[in-house]
Amino acid sequence: MLAPAKINLGLQVHHRRKPDGYHYLSSIFVPIDFGDGIEIEPAEQDQLETENHLSGPAAASFEQVSERGDLQSNLVWRVLDWTRPARRTAVRVRLIKRVPTGAGLGGGSSDAGTLLRLLAESGLWNDSAAELANLALRAGADVPFFLHPEPALVTGIGERRRPVQLGTAFGLLALSDLQIATAMAYSALKRDLQGDPPPETLSGFSKSVEQALGRSDWKAARILVNDFEEPVFKMHPILARVKEHFYRNGADYAALSGSGAVVYALFANSEARDVAQDFLRAPLAREGVQLEPFAFWIPRGPGPSERQLFETPGS
Repeated sequence: MLAPAKINLGLQVHHRRKPDGYHYLSSIFVPIDFGDGIEIEPAEQDQLETENHLSGPAAASFEQVSERGDLQSNLVWRVLDWTRPARRTAVRVRLIKRVPTGAGLGGGSSDAGTLLRLLAESGLWNDSAAELANLALRAGADVPFFLHPEPALVTGIGERRRPVQLGTAFGLLALSDLQIATAMAYSALKRDLQGDPPPETLSGFSKSVEQALGRSDWKAARILVNDFEEPVFKMHPILARVKEHFYRNGADYAALSGSGAVVYALFANSEARDVAQDFLRAPLAREGVQLEPFAFWIPRGPGPSERQLFETPGS
């Protein structure tokens, strides 16, 4: 099954809450058809087998938390451990890793959420849906979204959501070797520790903007701002240049995803997206940036694109 990555349409970071210091946020989370792959099957004992399809520093970082490194630092393995008392059997997990760490795409959170979803759908989970949701939140603030990945306005610390209807999108991800630690990005925002109730809305996300996004009018999204862009772009000016490249080459909307380090763009149609990709491929490659096309992900069961995640040469 695809463990879909996500992009953020706008991202506001509010104050930190007591007593755990989690930040309240407002954002539209959108799952996309680029991501990792996960398979599970009953086994005599819990196992995690990984294939590392990353490159550069991201590949090295993942090796450190794979079965070839320290599994106790791997979120998927920790979720396996936490779910053991409520599972009907031990599980073998196969993880195909494609989403880099520190990209702002929710790769690790999606892996954890997708594993929990697979346990429930396969009948291996022997506890309540509420307990599954509690484990998701324990795994991380973004993980509950991936239990039911669909476009949503997400608030609270990430656990509150309202479905949002979006139109069709033709997108590009700008992937590089940059890795931005979430804690570092949040510390750069310097949000205070307060006790006031957090907002339940996203600034600029009016009814008219929501309706425009439902018609695939991605220019309407330009009113939505990611608070991380200013500090992250100061740390890594290449990301600001990528965003400008996207706009100069026909993007209707471009933004940093999450706390970085991926900038993405949305285009009105596939032709505009393909023209921009062809034109930008070489100059961005010289700066260490690779372009990956994507669309919004619609869950519909394992189709051919998901099966390809697990194909090996000659299979």
